[in-house]
Amino acid sequence: MESKLILLDLYTIRAPSNGIVLEISGNTGEKVDKDKLLVKMSDLSTYKIECSVDNKSLEKLKIGGTVYAILDNDRLKGRIGNISPVINNKK
Repeated sequence: MESKLILLDLYTIRAPSNGIVLEISGNTGEKVDKDKLLVKMSDLSTYKIECSVDNKSLEKLKIGGTVYAILDNDRLKGRIGNISPVINNKK
């Protein structure tokens, strides 16, 4: 019985992080290569939002600063993770 538990542990697939399974590519009993993607996962507890900001408002922003976004009447609190200077000629 102990050897079966050891084998079961060897063949158990574990995710490297927490998340929600979005897609399963493998089938039970299928032999797979070590580099094959079996499960696509995502951490849905966080979101990434990209937005444009005018020059006046840009002076008030800094990496790590607090920001708020409105989504379906919900006010979401977030923090600035990246500021990327991009020129937008579409006006």
